[in-house]
Amino acid sequence: MMEIDDELLPRAFAVDGELPPEAGPPSSGEDYLRRVRWEARRCPGVVVSEIDPRKFDNKQTQFANLPPPCPPAPPGMRPVSLWEGTFLSDFEQQRQNIANSIIQNRSSIAKPPFTIPHYNDSRGWNILCFGAKEKSSSVNKSTTTPDVTKRSDTSSSSSSSSSSPTTTNSENNNNNDNTSAGSTTSTTSSSNSSNNNVLGQPHPPLLSIVMVLDSVTISAVLQHHINWMENQTLTADRAKWLFALLIRLEKPIDADVAASLRSLLRRICVIRSKLTDATDQML
Repeated sequence: MMEIDDELLPRAFAVDGELPPEAGPPSSGEDYLRRVRWEARRCPGVVVSEIDPRKFDNKQTQFANLPPPCPPAPPGMRPVSLWEGTFLSDFEQQRQNIANSIIQNRSSIAKPPFTIPHYNDSRGWNILCFGAKEKSSSVNKSTTTPDVTKRSDTSSSSSSSSSSPTTTNSENNNNNDNTSAGSTTSTTSSSNSSNNNVLGQPHPPLLSIVMVLDSVTISAVLQHHINWMENQTLTADRAKWLFALLIRLEKPIDADVAASLRSLLRRICVIRSKLTDATDQML
């Protein structure tokens, strides 16, 4: 018999006593609560099932195909235990340092001088991290005025000579207008360059970028990088971004992020299995 602490939660209203089954069915709401109290005080604290779950193993249905196993590392390319322990210790220490810095300097963290893409904007994050593959041709397109066609009319040379002062003044005014327009275009282009992520230049994972991202954005951007790795090789820039995002990844990790991390592990193992030089920089 288990004794129930009646003071664990505040009572909605007072009900005294119990109603055993011998007293018949409950005749009111209070009697029903007395019956529930009688049954609850006679329930065991822990209930153990006597069913053997192994009897149902052959009746289970496999709804998903298991992923292929990770290929083994080539000889001499597997990290030693000392390196693994040192790396994990340094990684955890950096995670703690970044977390403490965010808590202590939350209001004074400097934001980057450009707009951070939305966490669902995969293309925007690809451009921010690795730069634009092709710059728009309209950005560097120069605006020039068409040349004025000169007429060579030898029969009206005197007429042409008499109107030369007016033509010279008109050309000077046009040159001044073109110079002013060119200056305005250059200023506008420079302003647009600074506001549009410096025309798609790549950015390393600086603290000014990584520290201002929330946990949802960190998880989403990490999954973007893992998806890009499916068709790409591991470069130094990609490794830096993966390391920085993993440092900011908060626990507990949800199922989607955990599945993405397992996919990243298999992809890296595949890349490592194709290496032939033990001094390769990717190791």
